[in-house]
Amino acid sequence: MKLQISFIASLIAFSQLSFAQKPKDGKYIFENGGGVYQGELVNGKPNGKGTTTFKNGDRHTGEYVRGKREGKGSNLVIFRIKFKNIV
Repeated sequence: MKLQISFIASLIAFSQLSFAQKPKDGKYIFENGGGVYQGELVNGKPNGKGTTTFKNGDRHTGEYVRGKREGKGSNLVIFRIKFKNIV
């Protein structure tokens, strides 16, 4: 009986691992102008490594989990400076 229960538990655990979705590369557009993500997607959302590019040119490259930034990452911030009549 114990052996049967162990066997069934092992089958359930293995089936959960084998049906887990693997990341696919793709593109995701965040709502409300939150930028465009290019990288790994799971269930259609950012999950894994990728880069978000914002409308102003800024970028975030790093790790994402379930559609949110999480873990290590880096930001590239673009500064726009105008100089007028500087003497």
